[in-house]
Amino acid sequence: ELGRSACRWARGVIFVNGGRLHFEPADEVRFGEGPAALVAGDFDRDGGCDVACASSEGGGLAVLVRDVVAPVSDDDAPLSWQRGPVTVHLVAVDGALGSGAARVYSRVDGDAWTSVSGASAAVTLRTWKRGGNSGEHLVEYYAVDAAGNAEDVRSCTVRLDARSPVTTDDTDGLPHATDVTVALSATDAH
Repeated sequence: ELGRSACRWARGVIFVNGGRLHFEPADEVRFGEGPAALVAGDFDRDGGCDVACASSEGGGLAVLVRDVVAPVSDDDAPLSWQRGPVTVHLVAVDGALGSGAARVYSRVDGDAWTSVSGASAAVTLRTWKRGGNSGEHLVEYYAVDAAGNAEDVRSCTVRLDARSPVTTDDTDGLPHATDVTVALSATDAH
Protein backbone atom coordinates (compact mmCIF):
# COMPACT_ATOMS: atom_id res chain seq x y z
CA GLU A 1 0.00 0.00 0.00
CA LEU A 2 1.43 3.38 -0.92
CA GLY A 3 1.49 6.51 1.13
CA ARG A 4 -1.48 5.98 3.45
CA SER A 5 0.56 7.05 6.50
CA ALA A 6 2.26 10.01 4.81
CA CYS A 7 -0.39 11.36 2.47
CA ARG A 8 -4.12 11.32 1.91
CA TRP A 9 -4.96 10.00 -1.53
CA ALA A 10 -7.98 10.86 -3.58
CA ARG A 11 -8.21 7.52 -5.37
CA GLY A 12 -6.60 4.12 -5.40
CA VAL A 13 -4.04 1.94 -3.70
CA ILE A 14 -0.70 0.96 -5.26
CA PHE A 15 1.23 -2.23 -4.48
CA VAL A 16 4.82 -2.69 -5.61
CA ASN A 17 5.95 -6.31 -5.26
CA GLY A 18 3.98 -6.55 -2.02
CA GLY A 19 6.00 -3.74 -0.41
CA ARG A 20 5.63 -0.06 0.28
CA LEU A 21 6.90 2.65 -2.01
CA HIS A 22 8.59 5.62 -0.29
CA PHE A 23 9.41 8.94 -1.93
CA GLU A 24 9.65 12.65 -1.19
CA PRO A 25 7.35 15.22 -2.85
CA ALA A 26 10.23 16.73 -4.83
CA ASP A 27 11.38 13.38 -6.29
CA GLU A 28 10.55 12.33 -9.80
CA VAL A 29 11.77 8.74 -9.93
CA ARG A 30 10.84 5.80 -12.16
CA PHE A 31 10.30 2.45 -10.48
CA GLY A 32 10.58 -0.73 -12.50
CA GLU A 33 11.61 -1.36 -16.08
CA GLY A 34 8.91 -3.74 -17.28
CA PRO A 35 5.68 -3.07 -19.11
CA ALA A 36 4.47 -0.88 -16.23
CA ALA A 37 6.42 1.75 -14.30
CA LEU A 38 5.51 3.96 -11.37
CA VAL A 39 6.49 7.62 -11.52
CA ALA A 40 6.45 9.90 -8.48
CA GLY A 41 6.25 13.65 -8.88
CA ASP A 42 4.19 16.77 -8.32
CA PHE A 43 2.00 16.46 -11.43
CA ASP A 44 -0.72 18.88 -10.36
CA ARG A 45 1.81 21.41 -8.95
CA ASP A 46 0.21 21.63 -5.51
CA GLY A 47 3.36 20.79 -3.54
CA GLY A 48 2.17 17.25 -2.82
CA CYS A 49 3.45 13.86 -3.91
CA ASP A 50 1.48 12.30 -6.76
CA VAL A 51 1.94 8.89 -8.38
CA ALA A 52 1.45 7.85 -12.00
CA CYS A 53 1.39 4.31 -13.36
CA ALA A 54 2.64 4.24 -16.96
CA SER A 55 2.17 1.25 -19.23
CA SER A 56 4.61 0.89 -22.11
CA GLU A 57 2.38 -1.68 -23.80
CA GLY A 58 -0.89 0.25 -23.74
CA GLY A 59 0.66 3.70 -23.92
CA GLY A 60 -1.62 4.86 -21.14
CA LEU A 61 -0.90 6.89 -18.04
CA ALA A 62 -3.06 6.74 -14.92
CA VAL A 63 -2.36 9.45 -12.37
CA LEU A 64 -3.37 9.14 -8.74
CA VAL A 65 -3.40 12.65 -7.34
CA ARG A 66 -3.26 13.45 -3.65
CA ASP A 67 -6.23 15.65 -2.72
CA VAL A 68 -4.99 18.65 -0.70
CA VAL A 69 -7.59 21.19 -1.79
CA ALA A 70 -10.73 21.74 0.29
CA PRO A 71 -14.13 21.76 -1.38
CA VAL A 72 -15.90 25.07 -1.98
CA SER A 73 -19.53 25.52 -1.01
CA ASP A 74 -22.11 28.18 -1.79
CA ASP A 75 -25.64 29.12 -0.77
CA ASP A 76 -28.77 30.50 -2.42
CA ALA A 77 -29.98 32.68 0.49
CA PRO A 78 -32.22 35.55 -0.66
CA LEU A 79 -30.81 39.04 -0.14
CA SER A 80 -34.14 40.72 0.69
CA TRP A 81 -36.50 40.37 3.64
CA GLN A 82 -38.82 37.33 3.45
CA ARG A 83 -42.06 36.53 5.26
CA GLY A 84 -40.88 32.94 5.77
CA PRO A 85 -40.30 30.10 5.75
CA VAL A 86 -36.99 30.29 3.86
CA THR A 87 -34.99 27.24 2.79
CA VAL A 88 -31.31 27.90 2.09
CA HIS A 89 -29.66 25.29 -0.14
CA LEU A 90 -25.95 24.61 0.46
CA VAL A 91 -23.97 22.95 -2.32
CA ALA A 92 -20.30 21.88 -2.19
CA VAL A 93 -18.02 21.26 -5.18
CA ASP A 94 -14.63 19.55 -4.84
CA GLY A 95 -13.10 20.16 -8.27
CA ALA A 96 -12.01 17.82 -11.04
CA LEU A 97 -9.12 16.25 -9.09
CA GLY A 98 -10.88 16.25 -5.73
CA SER A 99 -11.97 13.24 -3.73
CA GLY A 100 -15.59 14.44 -3.62
CA ALA A 101 -17.54 16.37 -1.00
CA ALA A 102 -18.32 14.00 1.86
CA ARG A 103 -20.23 16.15 4.39
CA VAL A 104 -21.79 19.59 4.67
CA TYR A 105 -21.91 21.18 8.13
CA SER A 106 -24.26 24.02 9.09
CA ARG A 107 -25.62 25.95 12.04
CA VAL A 108 -27.98 28.87 12.61
CA ASP A 109 -27.31 31.76 15.01
CA GLY A 110 -24.40 30.01 16.72
CA ASP A 111 -26.33 26.86 17.69
CA ALA A 112 -24.70 23.41 17.54
CA TRP A 113 -23.25 22.24 14.22
CA THR A 114 -25.28 19.66 12.29
CA SER A 115 -24.04 17.70 9.29
CA VAL A 116 -25.45 15.94 6.27
CA SER A 117 -23.64 13.27 4.29
CA GLY A 118 -22.98 14.20 0.66
CA ALA A 119 -22.40 17.40 -1.31
CA SER A 120 -25.57 19.31 -0.44
CA ALA A 121 -27.74 20.30 2.50
CA ALA A 122 -30.81 22.42 3.16
CA VAL A 123 -31.44 24.73 6.12
CA THR A 124 -35.01 25.96 6.70
CA LEU A 125 -35.79 29.01 8.85
CA ARG A 126 -39.35 29.72 9.98
CA THR A 127 -41.26 32.43 11.78
CA TRP A 128 -43.64 31.67 14.61
CA LYS A 129 -47.12 32.86 15.52
CA ARG A 130 -47.46 36.62 15.89
CA GLY A 131 -44.20 37.19 14.04
CA GLY A 132 -41.86 35.45 16.47
CA ASN A 133 -38.36 34.66 15.13
CA SER A 134 -38.51 37.70 12.84
CA GLY A 135 -35.17 39.39 12.32
CA GLU A 136 -31.75 38.64 10.83
CA HIS A 137 -30.35 35.12 11.22
CA LEU A 138 -26.75 34.05 10.58
CA VAL A 139 -26.35 30.73 8.73
CA GLU A 140 -22.79 29.37 8.89
CA TYR A 141 -21.62 26.40 6.84
CA TYR A 142 -18.62 24.52 5.49
CA ALA A 143 -17.87 21.30 3.60
CA VAL A 144 -15.35 18.48 4.10
CA ASP A 145 -14.20 16.19 1.29
CA ALA A 146 -13.49 12.45 1.38
CA ALA A 147 -9.77 13.15 1.94
CA GLY A 148 -10.57 15.14 5.10
CA ASN A 149 -9.92 18.63 3.69
CA ALA A 150 -12.26 21.21 5.26
CA GLU A 151 -13.00 24.60 3.79
CA ASP A 152 -13.09 27.75 5.92
CA VAL A 153 -16.45 28.57 7.47
CA ARG A 154 -18.68 30.60 5.17
CA SER A 155 -21.87 32.43 6.09
CA CYS A 156 -24.99 34.15 4.82
CA THR A 157 -27.71 36.23 6.43
CA VAL A 158 -31.39 35.31 6.20
CA ARG A 159 -33.87 38.11 6.95
CA LEU A 160 -37.33 37.07 8.17
CA ASP A 161 -40.19 39.52 8.74
CA ALA A 162 -43.59 38.13 9.72
CA ARG A 163 -44.65 41.13 11.81
CA SER A 164 -47.21 43.55 10.41
CA PRO A 165 -46.39 47.24 10.26
CA VAL A 166 -47.87 49.48 12.98
CA THR A 167 -49.87 52.60 12.09
CA THR A 168 -50.18 55.53 14.51
CA ASP A 169 -52.07 58.83 14.31
CA ASP A 170 -51.72 62.27 15.89
CA THR A 171 -55.32 62.78 17.00
CA ASP A 172 -56.02 64.27 20.41
CA GLY A 173 -58.89 61.83 21.00
CA LEU A 174 -61.44 64.63 21.56
CA PRO A 175 -64.63 65.31 19.56
CA HIS A 176 -64.41 68.26 17.15
CA ALA A 177 -67.18 70.38 15.58
CA THR A 178 -65.10 71.16 12.48
CA ASP A 179 -62.95 69.17 10.09
CA VAL A 180 -59.66 67.97 11.55
CA THR A 181 -56.60 66.83 9.65
CA VAL A 182 -55.14 63.64 11.02
CA ALA A 183 -51.61 62.59 10.17
CA LEU A 184 -50.95 58.88 9.97
CA SER A 185 -47.53 57.25 10.11
CA ALA A 186 -46.53 53.64 9.67
CA THR A 187 -43.50 51.90 11.15
CA ASP A 188 -42.13 48.49 10.42
CA ALA A 189 -39.57 46.76 12.62
CA HIS A 190 -37.89 45.16 9.60
